[in-house]
Amino acid sequence: MRVLLSNGQLKLLANNPDPYEAEEIVSLAYDGDSRALGFNVSCLIDVLSSPHSKKAHITHSAAN
Repeated sequence: MRVLLSNGQLKLLANNPDPYEAEEIVSLAYDGDSRALGFNVSCLIDVLSSPHSKKAHITHSAAN
C-alpha cells in the first residue's frame, strides 16, 4: 500500500498481484513537503483496527 501526502490531501493507493487496484483521496490538515510512504497493508490494518480511538496519528522521520 502506498500513501501519498501533499498539501491538504492524503491519497491511498492499494493493489495486489491480481489486476485489482483501489484509490481513495482524503482531505486533511497538512501543509508541508510532499511525501510518499509504503506500508505493509496487513500491519496497517492491524494498527487502524485498534478500538482505542476513532482518530489515527501517524508520524514518520527520514531514514538515516
